[in-house]
Amino acid sequence: MSCSLQMEKEKKRIVNSLNEDGIAISHIDALLGNKEKVMFIEIRKLFDEMLSSDKIKERLRLLKNNTPICDKDKIFEITASQYLGRPINLSDNEIIKFSLNEHFLDVVEKYLESEVKVRNVLHWIHGEYPRRPSHSMRWHRDTESEKLVKVWTYFNDVSLENGAGYYVKNSAKGGKNDHIWQNVTNEQLNGTGYLDSAAVAKIPQEDIVHASGPAGTIVFVNSNGFHKGGYVREGYRAITHFLYVRPNACQIANGTITDFNYNPQMNYCDYESEEFQKLNERQKKCLLPGKQIRNGG
Repeated sequence: MSCSLQMEKEKKRIVNSLNEDGIAISHIDALLGNKEKVMFIEIRKLFDEMLSSDKIKERLRLLKNNTPICDKDKIFEITASQYLGRPINLSDNEIIKFSLNEHFLDVVEKYLESEVKVRNVLHWIHGEYPRRPSHSMRWHRDTESEKLVKVWTYFNDVSLENGAGYYVKNSAKGGKNDHIWQNVTNEQLNGTGYLDSAAVAKIPQEDIVHASGPAGTIVFVNSNGFHKGGYVREGYRAITHFLYVRPNACQIANGTITDFNYNPQMNYCDYESEEFQKLNERQKKCLLPGKQIRNGG
């Protein structure tokens, strides 16, 4: 079987798994071409640079010693933006361009049955942290929309000891486990995304997926379903995080989030830049603010 046919077969498998369970796990060797693998290498260079820097080494040391620098809510996350001292942009080691690669877009557009907007392009190192799990390390659902996709790509080997994610199958809107905790209704957030202890106790253990994998693993989830991750007991995890939503996602429709630059501390796209002009039209539409497309909930 040719490489292109293998990739198309893998895309179909991923979409089917998302439709059946809300999660699909793949790998760069199965899904991506040579161009995207070069991007992966470039992104890994930034992780290596961060991990070798005194600044990041000190943050990781303090985190491990339970005396972290408390300059943000999620003190256990060390981002490229913190390291660079500015938001990620199109010139930074292919990170944003990797989120716009044709294979990711093929999968998420097929699953969401829509053009998509890209949000929260993140480059994370999670370090060893001895405190109780907090924030996104607790069970929660994302509330930007009733149907959306997050993609995590691992740049080191990730196990349950160093922060592999957990996902509850069929817990997104309409799934058999959706009833366990309140969801988005009528394009409004109905309560908090974090499950309380009574709801957590109702999660069927047989429906929990542990998203472990070697470097190069790619995890697709409908993150309106219950998920948690990032609790590192030993070592660290290095991942990228991309969020894909329909242009009419409820938090876009109600103005909670606007364009790609809605949080300029994290991401920034200069629409007049040479880097932006080099993108193809499909990629530009993912980043540009624009008229909402009403083609589903």
